[in-house]
Amino acid sequence: MDAELRAVGGGLSALLLTAGACLAGCSGAAPEDEGSVEQESVGAHRPARWVPLGDSLNPVPQEEVAALALSASPVLRPGAQPLVGFSTPSDTRAFVLTGSRFKPLGEPLPGPSSALALGSRHEIYACTADTYLGGPFVHRWDGSRWSAVGGDISVETGYARPAPQRYVLQGCGGIVIASGVPVVAWSALVGAKAHSAYVARFDAQQGRWEGLEPGLAGRNPDVALAVDEAGPLHAVTFSPGGSYAGGNTTRVWRFGASGWTQLGSDLTDTTEPRLAARDHALYLALGRVGSASGAMQVLRWQGGVWRELPSPGEGSARSLALTPQGRPLVAFTDLGSPTRLRVSHFSEGAWHELGSGVTDVGQPDLNAVLDLDARERPVVLFTDPVQEGGTQRYDVRVARYSESIR
Repeated sequence: MDAELRAVGGGLSALLLTAGACLAGCSGAAPEDEGSVEQESVGAHRPARWVPLGDSLNPVPQEEVAALALSASPVLRPGAQPLVGFSTPSDTRAFVLTGSRFKPLGEPLPGPSSALALGSRHEIYACTADTYLGGPFVHRWDGSRWSAVGGDISVETGYARPAPQRYVLQGCGGIVIASGVPVVAWSALVGAKAHSAYVARFDAQQGRWEGLEPGLAGRNPDVALAVDEAGPLHAVTFSPGGSYAGGNTTRVWRFGASGWTQLGSDLTDTTEPRLAARDHALYLALGRVGSASGAMQVLRWQGGVWRELPSPGEGSARSLALTPQGRPLVAFTDLGSPTRLRVSHFSEGAWHELGSGVTDVGQPDLNAVLDLDARERPVVLFTDPVQEGGTQRYDVRVARYSESIR
């Protein structure tokens, strides 16, 4: 692969964490793989294809979907089925695939901004936050109900500032499990077009959340999380352009004994970054501001610089994942009419599309997240906004590729 890579400077749009994750043997709340709705399609004589897993998960399709969460990693959950979640402006819902249908996990949690993570014994964690309800808050599913993990994280860490100082919560960007401990990232508006990105982990002995100092100050309104089960903790911050005057700049950080250290130089003039990490490999998919071709970029952190792979094509990257062998997959919306959600896999120096696209979608900037299940089959969770008779409907759907990616 090295011959296909070249050093670049570029950018991003989120804050990402990677952390070591416990890989102990598991027993717990997430059910084993009991078969699936598409089993009859994976025989040797049928071509590989994307198979829908049930109908839309949104019980109130008129409510706009604010965030999506998917965890299907075979590293964290050997033998388990995909776990999905999404939030509306009022609540967060989580589901797990049982047989051929998704089963709700308890009642909806109050507050939007969903993020999900799984522990070493299949514990399920959900992070929610809301400007008015406070937070972020973390809840743990014990197999029958949700229970709180600590309290209001902004308050317990001391990051929430009393009036007249400004601290307006922007939402929970994500949650990971680092060495068996929940770690959360979020952002807050702290001044005129100025946000700080924060990271905190739960101290089980003290029963409260502690901040990973210092907070990542700057114009960083977007926050996201990912897990590298074998590597250190990373953060990625993004400063938008336009009136925000941040130059569409991305900075990647690593947390160590001396705090946060930036990896490489600033990555500028970029948009919609997506980052994935696995076994010390760190990849980034993103677009370029003002790119005439619309070509996406995929970069790898290697040898102290960001190195560029061939472009997966023209469009907008929606999500990035890595196979157990460390090869990237990217979910993206193309520039066609109608727009189509597609997934491509990088192997032997080139990108290869999986099937002929997942589905046609109503708009190119939809939410989508990508992961691999316990059998190394790609799974994609996505919103599908549909216009019906002047009314907007927000479907939430899941599709799985019928063959493993090895």
